Amino acid sequence: MAKTRNELQKQLDNLDKGMPSLIRENPLDEDFWSAFSRASDFIVEDAGSFDYDWVLIKFDRILVKHGKMPFDDLQSSQYG
Repeated sequence: MAKTRNELQKQLDNLDKGMPSLIRENPLDEDFWSAFSRASDFIVEDAGSFDYDWVLIKFDRILVKHGKMPFDDLQSSQYG
């Protein structure tokens, strides 16, 4: 069963808070992306069809905030 948007936001907040450790513990890009995928997959799985795109936008914002995705990439993405 899909989680509510509030429940998803709590998971996203925890992912955001954990990003400094995730980056520090995975300094190589390929290691970071594998770790990020493991950390974020369960959030995607918990999102219902109506929240799927919203979760992806939130991932992008977290990645920009922590310097793992240039803001220019976010602006040029489909999410704007």
